[in-house]
Amino acid sequence: MMADDSEHRCDFCSGTVRAMVARHEPMRVCGKVVLLDGHVIGKCDRCGHLYYPAEVVKVAEHVAMHSEEATRNESIPVTSA
Repeated sequence: MMADDSEHRCDFCSGTVRAMVARHEPMRVCGKVVLLDGHVIGKCDRCGHLYYPAEVVKVAEHVAMHSEEATRNESIPVTSA
């Protein structure tokens, strides 16, 4: 999808999905939150829906299951109602 940096129509609105470099972009995978940093993902310019290339999802799944292999670990504050 994003390999050739092509733009395409969003599946959810009439916006355009454009490639962007993720900076601390949270992704929920395998019941955990993985922060993407430096990966190319797609983002709709209208509704903001994010599109993840398969290779990014595979990396995120691997890191979620093997956190000791992550580039770094960060703490995420959580608040409950």
